Amino acid sequence: MDSWLLPIIILVLILPQIHYLKKTSDYKKMNNGSKWFAKQKQSFEDHTEMYITNTDGHDIFVRLYEAENSKGIVQIVHGMAEHSYNYLDFIQFLVENDYTVIAHDHRGHGKSISEKYPNGFMRLSEELIDDTYVVNSFINSEYPDLPIYMIGHSMGSMIARMYLQNHDDTIEKLVLIGTVEHSNIASFGKFLGNIISFYFGEYQPAVLTPLLPGGEDDDTWISYNMDNVIEKRNDSFRVFQFIERAVVVIIDLNNKMHKVGEYEFKNPKLKIHSATGKDDIVTGSKKGLENSLDTLKKVGYKSITYKEYDDMEHEILNEKDKAKVYLDILEFLDK
Repeated sequence: MDSWLLPIIILVLILPQIHYLKKTSDYKKMNNGSKWFAKQKQSFEDHTEMYITNTDGHDIFVRLYEAENSKGIVQIVHGMAEHSYNYLDFIQFLVENDYTVIAHDHRGHGKSISEKYPNGFMRLSEELIDDTYVVNSFINSEYPDLPIYMIGHSMGSMIARMYLQNHDDTIEKLVLIGTVEHSNIASFGKFLGNIISFYFGEYQPAVLTPLLPGGEDDDTWISYNMDNVIEKRNDSFRVFQFIERAVVVIIDLNNKMHKVGEYEFKNPKLKIHSATGKDDIVTGSKKGLENSLDTLKKVGYKSITYKEYDDMEHEILNEKDKAKVYLDILEFLDK
């Protein structure tokens, strides 16, 4: 190999990593999440819709369902390709059992879209954490005397775990659903994704989609309940094509949630419960689930429980036998 070729190859590989490190560093200096305001509130018969504008100007779409005699707040953090309305049945169950529920659409999902964040686009994992924190800050300002519990599903379970690193003192309980296991190749996936995004563009259709659960074409892994699968196929607000940078963000979440040293561990009394289907392909089966929970134990959290459900896949809240999952989660929130 010519002596000049190796330095060029190294430069080609390293330049994208430096670029995105600087982007992340510059973003953190903005202290996104430190200032926010709610706007465009619309009241409906059973809920309120609004946008919460974050420090960087991004508008987060939020749904708020208030219980008449609320004993606590449940903050739902939805999964990959979803949006907050997908949880309506579960939300109504929680409200009927005296919990006020707030749920937002992530950037590039549902109604949290814009020219900068079109459907299927996300830029930085830190933005998703800060948006979740802003929603938490809003609900805390509205109900300062009520405890806040968080429920994170799938990608939302990764966001929730990364959220704990700096903000575990803002919630009292956490429920992880479809608890995604850490991938040992996540750091390499991010390295490769940075290269593709940098040289071929952040907004192109994702070539790394095969790295996501189910690949490009299969959607039957989400649940055995085909009524749910068909409903998702016909959901006009669902993400059907991720844009390149969004896949890198999902991989980055997976990589960062596993870093024990990043957890500030301000709330040692936090109670954590994981609920998953035994046939869920994203949990890594029993070994992957144990690894996920062991990471949280290494941080220092001691009150950790879990339950696996027979004959259920990824979306246990949408399986035909979902009622028992609802009741188990309610019991965890109540006790």
